[in-house]
Amino acid sequence: MPHLPKEWRFLKAAWSYAFAATGSQGAATEAVASALAATLARPDAAATGRRRRFLLANLHRRCAKAAAPAGESADPQLEPFRKLQEPGRSALLMLYLRLLPVDEIADVVGCGAKEIPDMLAAARSGLESNWGGMP
Repeated sequence: MPHLPKEWRFLKAAWSYAFAATGSQGAATEAVASALAATLARPDAAATGRRRRFLLANLHRRCAKAAAPAGESADPQLEPFRKLQEPGRSALLMLYLRLLPVDEIADVVGCGAKEIPDMLAAARSGLESNWGGMP
């Protein structure tokens, strides 16, 4: 994605977030395309910082509803992430992918900034447990 303007290069990480959240390449691509279209249609999201946050909030909502399309199975390597409870899963993925600062992640996933440390700790613990149970 080096051909993208610098302010849009986060889309690669946004797609990775969508892939981990949905478990499906097709669902991830569809969610990112829909979130991008919704963002571009909003003139009030024109500022770069607001654009990224608006797109990621929209993507978060779409991924929470998305499932693998019929005939496409979810990637089994992503099951440890998929088993995590929301909004901890999304917060952890956004943090690991460096999509937003912690205070903005809290806003996107709909919780207070003071809740984030406990939520991330629980998500990390759940991820360790989920990976421990994999063959």
